[in-house]
Order: sequence, then structure tokens, then C-alpha cells
Amino acid sequence: MRKCQQITFLIVLFFSNFIQARDHDLRSLDSLVQHLAEIANQHDGAPLEPIPIVGIGGCPGVGKTYFTRELAGLLREKGIRPLILPLHHFNLSPTERKEIGTEWDVRHFKMADLHHVLSIIHRGEKWIKKPTCDQLTGEIGEEILSLDDVDLILFEGLYALCSESPVDYFKYCELGIFLEARASDIFVWKWEREQKKVHPRTPEQFLKHINALFEEYRKNIEYSKKNASFLIKKDKTHRYHLEIRALSGDKHDSSQSCICQ
Repeated sequence: MRKCQQITFLIVLFFSNFIQARDHDLRSLDSLVQHLAEIANQHDGAPLEPIPIVGIGGCPGVGKTYFTRELAGLLREKGIRPLILPLHHFNLSPTERKEIGTEWDVRHFKMADLHHVLSIIHRGEKWIKKPTCDQLTGEIGEEILSLDDVDLILFEGLYALCSESPVDYFKYCELGIFLEARASDIFVWKWEREQKKVHPRTPEQFLKHINALFEEYRKNIEYSKKNASFLIKKDKTHRYHLEIRALSGDKHDSSQSCICQ
């Protein structure tokens, strides 16, 4: 089994050299950006109400962090002031995670701390104290943020749309966005990002890690796609294809789909 995985690993890396990734095309997501701007503007008209939280979840390695940063930039162009709240900031340190003895599960991040921060925002408080974690170095820190000049919270991470305890974070969200892609493409992107780390995994370690991530995804995260108002499918050229699933005031309603290319 391990030999087959290693062969697959080499084949994927070989063909990845021929993939010419195009610029990420977020301009095709105008309807999503417009809808988020409307939500933020509604809050601007009711400043005493809690800041809306938008959950951005999806497959491991699909590029949620990059997508969220670009989405925030498009919102700023419309005069919206977003704040990105990354779930990975709540990760334990690499040393603490090694002591757990597994590659990945919910024990690898501070579940209770994340609940606390989201609940503070949801109550309408304007100051939050939260941890930070550098994805490349694993360095842990802490920061205090003012929300006085924030119109919208973009909460991104694996469990952002999950609605089952103990990672039932979607209850804090106004709506959800779910990103997905082919497993073979994610494999390549994940490996490319691995090489940028200060201490990258070996190919064998990487295979073990990504297999554990996808097992966790299938067991405890994949179902959360049903909570998304917007489903975004990312192809190997990094283009985004948008399906609008719900746009009414009820985040669980359904509507006609629209694919944007």
C-alpha cells in the first residue's frame, strides 16, 4: 500500500510540472462580493448590532486562506472593512501537536478558545483577545483587536461551517461559503505549500499527514457543505466556479444555482 502511495505521489508531482496555473479569477464572483457588501452595509446602518460573521470552509488544502485574503481585498474596493479570523490561528504549537500522537484531529487546535472568541463577537462586543499561529513556522503568539472599524468578519478554516458539537461554529455565522476541488489538484497545491515551510515534511511524512487530513475531512467536515449558501468549485487552473445555493434571509433556505466562469 505504501509503495502504491509513493508511486502515486511521484506521478502527481511529475504532471504538476506541466500545470500552468493562471491568475486566481475572483472577479467572476461579483454576485458573492455584492451580497457580502449588502450584509456589511446593513450592519453599518445598525452599529449596535453584532458584526456579521461569514464562515468560509471547505476541503483541506483547497486554498481557503488565499481565497479569503483576495475576497477581503475585493470588499475593501467596495468600501467594506472586513476582518479575517483564521481558524489556524488557534492551532497548538508543533511541539504540543506531536505530543498528541495523531497527524490531525480536533485536539490539534484550541476549540474552546475559538468558541469563546466567536461568542464574544456574536454578542456584539468590540474588543477581542485571540491567539495567532504562523502557518509556515508554527510560531504561537497573541493579539488584541478592536472591532470598532470592522463591517464584516471573514471566519475561515476547516471547521468554519461545521454544526455538530464540539465544533459547532456555524451557529455564529450569518452565512457560509464552501470551497472544494479535485483531490489530485489539492494534493499538488498542498505539496507546493509544504515546500515553503521552514521545516517541510518528507514525502512519506507528507503522505501520512494529508491522508489523515482527508480522513478527518470525510468523517467530520464534508457534511458541512450543506450549510453553505455559496458553493465554489476550484479547478486546476485556479479558476473559481460559483453556485448560489441560498440568498434569502434564512441561511438554510435553498435557491436556484448559477455557475459563473
